[in-house]
Amino acid sequence: MASIDFITIIFEEILKIDSNLLYNYPTVPDQLIYLILIPHIILFLFLAGFGGVLSHEHKGMRYLVSIGAYIFIIYSGWYGMLAQLASTWFTIMIVFGLILFFISRIFPPITAQKFGKIGAAAGEKTFAFLGKGKAIEKLDREISYCNQEIARIRQHGQGSREGAQTSMILIAQYEQKKHELENERRKLEGSG
Repeated sequence: MASIDFITIIFEEILKIDSNLLYNYPTVPDQLIYLILIPHIILFLFLAGFGGVLSHEHKGMRYLVSIGAYIFIIYSGWYGMLAQLASTWFTIMIVFGLILFFISRIFPPITAQKFGKIGAAAGEKTFAFLGKGKAIEKLDREISYCNQEIARIRQHGQGSREGAQTSMILIAQYEQKKHELENERRKLEGSG
């Protein structure tokens, strides 16, 4: 009778893990931990988020989507690729989790939240100040443009009687616009 090697069937036939990767983990416990347990933890975390995003309101639909995605990943052969990356990714996530743990011990979440609020308020004031400065610069450019146009019209607009009337109307419009811009500039400077 032929002996059935269940490990080979599980790893190579069902999970479609490359045989070269199997040889990197020579013992059965290593294979079970690094090629089944860790990749499945990562896969289940992904599937929980994936199912929740697609159907967050209906619990049964979330489970159905997650199970369907799990079967698709296994059947299509993507699991072998995931198994290769899983141990490295899991190690990085453990290190990242430890760093966050120690940071949360040094700066408890309540303290960090207070620092966040202080930083947000300081940032708001800084950006408001910078934005105000840019707005004043823009107003100065527009006022300068109005002055240039008024000077240009006065220089070239005195030919005929109709030309003089048109020039006077244009000058009055530019003067009005310049007055409005100067008022807006004073308001911005006064609110600082």
